[in-house]
Amino acid sequence: MDAPVRSPSNKSRPAKEKQDLRAWIAGLREAGELQDIKGAEREREIGGIVDIYQRRIGNKAVLFDDIEGHSRGQRILANILTSVRRINITLGLDPDATPTDLIQYWRRYMKEARAIAPVTVQSGPVMENVLTGGDIDIFKIPIPRWHEHDGGYYIGTGDMVIMRDPDTGWINYGAYRVQAQARNAATVMCSKGKHGDLIRRRYHERGEPCPVAVVCGMHPALFMIAGLEIPYGRNEFEAAGGLIGEAVEVISGPRTGLPIPAHAEIAFEGFIHPNVRSANGPAITPADSRKSRRSGLKRSCTATIRSCSALSRAFRPTMIHFIAAPIGPARCGISSKRRVCRKSKASGRIPPAAAGCGSPSRSSSNMPATPSKPD
Repeated sequence: MDAPVRSPSNKSRPAKEKQDLRAWIAGLREAGELQDIKGAEREREIGGIVDIYQRRIGNKAVLFDDIEGHSRGQRILANILTSVRRINITLGLDPDATPTDLIQYWRRYMKEARAIAPVTVQSGPVMENVLTGGDIDIFKIPIPRWHEHDGGYYIGTGDMVIMRDPDTGWINYGAYRVQAQARNAATVMCSKGKHGDLIRRRYHERGEPCPVAVVCGMHPALFMIAGLEIPYGRNEFEAAGGLIGEAVEVISGPRTGLPIPAHAEIAFEGFIHPNVRSANGPAITPADSRKSRRSGLKRSCTATIRSCSALSRAFRPTMIHFIAAPIGPARCGISSKRRVCRKSKASGRIPPAAAGCGSPSRSSSNMPATPSKPD
């Protein structure tokens, strides 16, 4: 996001380690859990490389920079939570804690259901670069085509979609698939019955637009909560505070007033107007068979967000990508591996351990992009 529009009051607050993605990245680097890749392009190479790394649990997280066609510092982070060590680091545990230790941690967390209310602050790193009106262009972010059969570019896979119930003021955030449609518009896919869908319907039944904020880069601990089944009416920010052991700092969105994590990397906010819908997808998911990838791919008609403001960190904003689960070589061939390894201009070694195993196949093997379980 270029051409920042700044306000004198938007002085950045010091980053909080438990809420800052950059501190998490530094922890991964120190633990040997991060692979840097430079020079990849967004149309084929990034999705293919991520596919390779996500085929085996325990492969490193992947950080893309110097992305072709974009300025240095516009980064993408993928394969974030596909190892026990990285989950341990995210939760503040010993990186070498065993899977059994991790299970016991989650059992205690679920039993105690700790909650710490968020705290609203005047500003934060996410407010370093604020754009409005014609300056907004979400395609300045290097959003990849994650899979060759995807119907577009998905900016929201590892995201937080934030809404407020119009009746009670309850704040909900979940991981919903968000597709970039235009420089100032995106579509959000909220399945029927999910909390985001219920909130949107309440606004539209009144004939009012539904305010929404989308966060595309945050500490993975906050994202974990987006993928849990938090009970209806409970504030996910409170659950996130309980998870990290401190209050989540939030700023009020300049246009919607929705709480946005102050230490996020990238966010945009706007409104979903009644009866304004756009085609979304298809998006390939791990449940898709190769047959469904060749035929019967579906597009859906989903709610359209008209963006009013876009927020980001001024230097090296980082978008994150997440899928629900790795997929093995038996489910996808390795033609993309051959393409990426032999033809990619990207630098950064792709280790044999990341490449899976098997024989070359004619079938496509890019990894599908799916959000974690909504709500």
